[in-house]
Amino acid sequence: MKADNHPCIGLALGGGGARSLAHIGTLKVFEQAGIPVHRLTGASMGGMIAAAYAFGLPLAEIESAAMRMANPRQLIRLTDFAPFHRGILAGKRVRQFITHIFGAESTFADLHIPLALTATDLTRGQLVLLKEGLLVDAVLATCTVPGLWPPVQIGNTLLIDGGFYNNLPVDITRQMGADIVIALDAAPHFPRQAFNPSEGSQHPLPGPVPEFVEDFYQAMMILSDLLTHKQLEDAPPDYIVRPIMADDISLIAFHRAKEIITAGELAARSALPDIIEILEG
Repeated sequence: MKADNHPCIGLALGGGGARSLAHIGTLKVFEQAGIPVHRLTGASMGGMIAAAYAFGLPLAEIESAAMRMANPRQLIRLTDFAPFHRGILAGKRVRQFITHIFGAESTFADLHIPLALTATDLTRGQLVLLKEGLLVDAVLATCTVPGLWPPVQIGNTLLIDGGFYNNLPVDITRQMGADIVIALDAAPHFPRQAFNPSEGSQHPLPGPVPEFVEDFYQAMMILSDLLTHKQLEDAPPDYIVRPIMADDISLIAFHRAKEIITAGELAARSALPDIIEILEG
């Protein structure tokens, strides 16, 4: 419990590529309802949003950045192809984008809300919790999809996407001292409706992104979904906010940012009575 005897409220923001932009809408509703946030955890794109919020960026600014990414031209500007390296993209432009948000020298000590991000140690196959050091490195590490960008080296570890190991870090939020944990889960869940090839691609891709990238990311989310289900059985949150989104909203459908953010708002408004009851109870 917090010193003033009010519960310590923690949010766990799950990964899910562009679908995680729904967390922005959910956070907007929480702010409007006056729900405080005392601890934050995140994985993958959910980790980037959690870091921006913990850093103190206004939600309007975070949403504005998401809406800019809805423009395929902005996505193209982040592509710096590097064939025959450890990723089809060099990742320098993505690092520049993240640096523009947080600054080159900002660390976890600069955050307004305690934060932990998950990453996966590519060499040892272990979960790594990022709670100190440079924010740029940590955010890039939790979002790095292998094959798309090179792994991020922090110390003697090579780190990739936190969604591989812990995509919805409810247990980590508890470990950080949260009495009440609300999980924000925008990842796709499986099994899903079968795809009919005669109808064409369900997931039109904006920009010059090869389809195999999304296939790989989708396979990762299938495995992550199985692992997350087991992790939630072992460490359930007090509440899960799951936005309802169309199946054709893919993991890289940043061009549908407005629709995704609205889904997060609607889900949060629907959940608000139950969440307030939990907090008051």
